[in-house]
Amino acid sequence: MANTAELQALGSELRAAREQRDLSLPEVERAIKIRVKFLEALEQGNAAALPSPVQARGFLRSYARFLQLDGDDYVARWEEALSGSRRRVRRAPQPISNPRHSSQGMPIYGPALEQAPRRRTFAGLLLLLLLLGILSAATIIGAGLALSSQQRSTALSVILSPVPTELPAEPTLTPTPFVPPSPTPLPNPNLVAADSENAIQIAITARTWLRVTVDDAILYEGMPAPQTVLQYRGKRIGLRAGNAMGVRVVLNGVDLGILGARGQIVERIFP
Repeated sequence: MANTAELQALGSELRAAREQRDLSLPEVERAIKIRVKFLEALEQGNAAALPSPVQARGFLRSYARFLQLDGDDYVARWEEALSGSRRRVRRAPQPISNPRHSSQGMPIYGPALEQAPRRRTFAGLLLLLLLLGILSAATIIGAGLALSSQQRSTALSVILSPVPTELPAEPTLTPTPFVPPSPTPLPNPNLVAADSENAIQIAITARTWLRVTVDDAILYEGMPAPQTVLQYRGKRIGLRAGNAMGVRVVLNGVDLGILGARGQIVERIFP
């Protein structure tokens, strides 16, 4: 017999992750091509409203990965809830602050619960290495201080030679002007805009949802594959990315770099 409570809890986690990223169901539908009614069924834990068990697993895995969750883990929990078996007791996910109200304008995501024991072990190992490093540094500093004290004692017993009456002239230093490094363009750096419009190159470095508007017209909306390079021209170019770390921009031949942090939702208008 299916564990309805576990299915509903799993759906609530999906809905909370979506709302904390300020995404609506229609936006998710356009990004991952899953109809809104099936997304609602997943968030409600309503397995009967989904087409088939195989499609339900595929929908759940794609939706979880789009929200940057562990898709395989969510599918495993869904299957166990349908079969009525019980897994280990899971803690409720830690609250995640709304990325649009964080102090730095960047989203803050909680770590996956399954990785907590491994991270605690890693943290303990890191602390042990830090303590060993501090002890080694203290030993080296102590030896250096002892050697310095011995050298000062030896120097006091040496008869100093007379100071020369004429000191050599100090060398004249000619300052070397600083030349700032030129930005490194993306592939095809010869894409230069005409006087009346802008030229933009968008390099996709990681999975992300992306919408591109040129002069208020939507020219692209979806999830381009990594290593894809998109090129557009126009007077007013707008970008909205669901994972700012996966988007790199070159505007009129100038490399503007990565749009932001991993998982950060960024909307930019150029120029």
